[in-house]
Amino acid sequence: MDGGSIFCAYASSAYVFIIARTLLGLTGGAVITLVLSALAVLFFEQERARAVGIWGAGNFVAMPLGPILGGWILTHHWWGWVFLMNVPVVLIGMAAILFLMQESKASIRPDIDAFGIALSSAGLVALTYGIIQVGQNGWSNLHAWLYLFAGITVLVLFAVWERRLSNSGGQPLVDLALFRSRAFVSGVLLMTVGSFQWLAYYFCFRSISKGFLD
Repeated sequence: MDGGSIFCAYASSAYVFIIARTLLGLTGGAVITLVLSALAVLFFEQERARAVGIWGAGNFVAMPLGPILGGWILTHHWWGWVFLMNVPVVLIGMAAILFLMQESKASIRPDIDAFGIALSSAGLVALTYGIIQVGQNGWSNLHAWLYLFAGITVLVLFAVWERRLSNSGGQPLVDLALFRSRAFVSGVLLMTVGSFQWLAYYFCFRSISKGFLD
């Protein structure tokens, strides 16, 4: 993630920048998983719920503050600082892991649910693209509805596959039994609402920019 931020800041062209942002997105997704794994090691069972809650609240607050801070930096300073400001945060996090986190291993080696990964990725990509098409072309757009339908269908197939894998004694990508927990469902809904803020920002800024251009 540190290297991806530096790569973005010093990208020499739009194509290089897109590659750098893709790298940063992939590493950022991996960091989320590693953070939650670290919380399970650093905190006792009685403290984990509070630790995850604080982590989730920090992410929720950062979603609206990030674009505001980024806009201020773009207005007053070099645009590369939007990415370089991540570097000291990453270094502090790496130091904390090296000195505070103990080495641990799972008692059971987890399997990789490759088919589940493919289904969930395809479904989320189609659903997200469909929502973007709705924002650009309206609810009457046929392509948007096709992507939305395809995304929902694939995600339903993903849920069926995960349930089948759980019942057969396999190791699913997502344990559907977690959705019986109110705390888990509430957290998922909160993060989902927070994620949709990005779409709201996109459509808002797009409308404002279009108004200025017109």
